Amino acid sequence: MKYLFVSLVCLSLFASFGARAEERYSEWGSNDAKYDALVERLNELIDSAEKARAADPRLLQDLREALEEHGGGAAAAAAEPEAEPQLPPQILVRDDFRDGNFTRNPGWTMVQGRFTVDSGLGLRSVVAKPVVAEKKSSKEKRKELVTDVLSSLLGSKSKEPEPTNTQPAQPERAEIFIRTPISNAFQLVFEVVSREKHGRFSLDLFQGRSRGAGYRLSYTPGATPGLQLKRFGSGGTRNIAASNGALNLEDNFRHRVEFNRDVAGGMTVSIDGAQLLNAADQSFRDPFSGITIANDGGDYSLREITVFGTR
Repeated sequence: MKYLFVSLVCLSLFASFGARAEERYSEWGSNDAKYDALVERLNELIDSAEKARAADPRLLQDLREALEEHGGGAAAAAAEPEAEPQLPPQILVRDDFRDGNFTRNPGWTMVQGRFTVDSGLGLRSVVAKPVVAEKKSSKEKRKELVTDVLSSLLGSKSKEPEPTNTQPAQPERAEIFIRTPISNAFQLVFEVVSREKHGRFSLDLFQGRSRGAGYRLSYTPGATPGLQLKRFGSGGTRNIAASNGALNLEDNFRHRVEFNRDVAGGMTVSIDGAQLLNAADQSFRDPFSGITIANDGGDYSLREITVFGTR
């Protein structure tokens, strides 16, 4: 009967105070030691009454719900603070090259080679495939040697050497970069067109004035693997992830490349919506300093590039 009496008293208290009790408890709060002790004691009495079957179960349930409504339940005591809302990503840098100039708004710096801006193609660089001089066979070399010896014995003038099938030396690399702060976690999206099946196209996210450390995403037409993600720095270059098999993007169409990095160092790379690389690396924890684009042979056009992140 004692448990039943306590339960009835608790119920009558919550029913009589109504809105005033709710307001009072919200002001008192669960940080008060006396309030917490009272709530704990009431919960113990309800548990004891339930075990001894000293009160109607529906009454005990009503008492439990009343306590929870006034912040006294176990769930309320264990409630975690609300997480801070995540800020939407901001555009850190964007260029579609429609102004016809890559030296301003934003300003890129050319290191070597040649870059042009085409209204329909964007930023374009062409590095011709190296021309290898034709090698003569051993038979041709012996024939030339005999001819030279006979000409010398007969006192005739030696024949002028034929011009080799070579071209003037061409630059082997075209390189351009932009300095702009990029948060450690980012989303980089660009569209690229590849027309020649040789050489290599690469994009670096670098740190420091010398651009000597960071991550390098490279595409090598026809090679296996076709897509690679590397980490480079003072200690050299290390492979982080590579695609399975070769890639063939030489179809004169734009291909959308998306390079993501989260706050934990997880990185993914996808082309045209298909994820090809997935890796994790925490070697770089500071923000990045900019982007380098390099053409080591081939004909590449960068239609547009956008980097999202936080400032």
